[in-house]
Amino acid sequence: MAKGCPVQRGTDMLFEMIPAYLDFFHLPVATPEQLKALAEIQY
Repeated sequence: MAKGCPVQRGTDMLFEMIPAYLDFFHLPVATPEQLKALAEIQY
């Protein structure tokens, strides 16, 4: 990995993608911030 390159945690990417999947399946959409607030993930 190059020095100074930004790295995004896999879980952060997941939270960014979930709203697109919810929308695709015509389910109520939540924002990444809402999902993170409800998540029970421990780092």
